[in-house]
Amino acid sequence: FRAYVPGDDPRFIDWKAYARLDRVYLRLFLEERSLNVYLMLDVSGSMGFGKLDLGRAVALSLAHIALLSYDSVVLIPFSERPGHPARTSGRRGIFKLMSIAGMFEPSGRTDLRRSLAGFLNMRWEPGLLILISDLLDPAVPEALKIPLLGGFELDVIQVLSAEEIDPKPSGALTLVDAETDERREVVLDEASIERYKRRMERFLRGIEEFCASKGVRYALIRTDEPVERAVFGRLRRAGIVI
Repeated sequence: FRAYVPGDDPRFIDWKAYARLDRVYLRLFLEERSLNVYLMLDVSGSMGFGKLDLGRAVALSLAHIALLSYDSVVLIPFSERPGHPARTSGRRGIFKLMSIAGMFEPSGRTDLRRSLAGFLNMRWEPGLLILISDLLDPAVPEALKIPLLGGFELDVIQVLSAEEIDPKPSGALTLVDAETDERREVVLDEASIERYKRRMERFLRGIEEFCASKGVRYALIRTDEPVERAVFGRLRRAGIVI
């Protein structure tokens, strides 16, 4: 509402307010516009071990919530660069995204910086970018600055397997990099696992602190928890789902 001034359209005078307050007010209106929601889903080789399955389920859950609110949704897979975007709107648009996302398989290397720069180069309208990835890329902090510089609101959902967070002693192993096929002989005993956990804790804390410093909502989800708990538990606590 605002006070009436001569020349205003009398059709918008609020006569109920006038009867209560003995002053003439004009009704003002707030136009609601649909939000552009961009879901970037990591489909690189390291997203195997159940991470892509969970990330896909979370992406589709968030897309469904957005579509029920009549927002526009764009789903973009990425590994070394962004893949073909799938754009939809309307409540039935979720079936299109389900069909497309069901074909994603983990492959290729991760290049987060190149993928996010490629997203900006597509010149999308400003909106909310939700990044779903294991973030196993040394360029993480610098890469996450890219959409912020482009004026996008950013949510980050990190997906890790239970084994990555809490490995168990397994003795002598040959580990094979899922993206480069590099092999390394290791011994997973109690001491090496403790060192690994300290490094993982520093890695996760660095991402969380960076996101907090930039006003980016961040959540870590694990493959050993149901998608319902991830979406309506962890993502709700992080403010990604309201």
